[in-house]
Amino acid sequence: MTPYFLWLREKREAIQSQHGGGLSAPEVAKAAGALWRAMDSEAKAPWEARAKADKERLAAEQRAMCAAPRDGATAATGAVGAGQSLYDAGGSSDSDSE
Repeated sequence: MTPYFLWLREKREAIQSQHGGGLSAPEVAKAAGALWRAMDSEAKAPWEARAKADKERLAAEQRAMCAAPRDGATAATGAVGAGQSLYDAGGSSDSDSE
């Protein structure tokens, strides 16, 4: 998530209550945007650090997810050799059962 969305997720209820609680989603977004733009870089710094950490966490999870299926897929289904398709690799098909 971006720093703004991390901040908004935490501050949305406070923004609603400051404005009487009857704001629509676009009105909350407009009020939140004004508050965010008015914040200085020092006030935004903690949110930017959180966003950076979240981005790093997501990247690590994606690397792990991308690595795991490759290892598991070849072990579970067997490797397909060069020039061989998945259909030729010994899998069953409808024609095998006839």
